[in-house]
Amino acid sequence: MARIPEAELQHLKSAVSLVAIIEQQGRQLFKRGKDMTVLCPFHEEKTPSMVITPAKNLYHCFGCEAGGSVLDWVMQTEGLSLRHAAERLKAVLGHNPAV
Repeated sequence: MARIPEAELQHLKSAVSLVAIIEQQGRQLFKRGKDMTVLCPFHEEKTPSMVITPAKNLYHCFGCEAGGSVLDWVMQTEGLSLRHAAERLKAVLGHNPAV
């Protein structure tokens, strides 16, 4: 299979809302100033230590140091390869271009 062009990956990272993906997964987000917090799916915790920065469309956990883009989030939380995660995000864009 051909490699996914870097420009396409960058487009997906900026065009698909990380907050929308997290909400689609049924996770509860909490507003904290301009950011959002959520329980980190990568380690056990009772108080949210994962910060979502909507302006940058990135996440970072202050408990386990996990972080990345919407593409990284989908790969890690849904156990998908880069190709399958990109296809998932393309499908999201196809259903709702504003997401």
